Amino acid sequence: MTRENPYFAPHPRPEDHEAIVMSYIQKRHGRYRARYRDPLGRVTSTTFDHKADAQRFLAEMETDKHRGSWIDPRHAEVPLAQWSQEFLALARRLSPPRPST
Repeated sequence: MTRENPYFAPHPRPEDHEAIVMSYIQKRHGRYRARYRDPLGRVTSTTFDHKADAQRFLAEMETDKHRGSWIDPRHAEVPLAQWSQEFLALARRLSPPRPST
């Protein structure tokens, strides 16, 4: 694992004793890219115009992960009506057939 960019390492080994960076901010092309690891270990990034917005976003993501209430921001914009229709359609396909009487 390199100290410059720890996100290229596949997974930390238990015997590694150095600190693992969970999130950081990069300035790229005049914007700020906030990168963090989600609870599944995938690296996710979002860009912001202001560094303070990127810092606030990373603080929220880390806090939510520690509380256990983290929601993937990519899927958080699905309206409830659309989600419930998709859920009910899937639930109907997965439910066992009812015996005929």
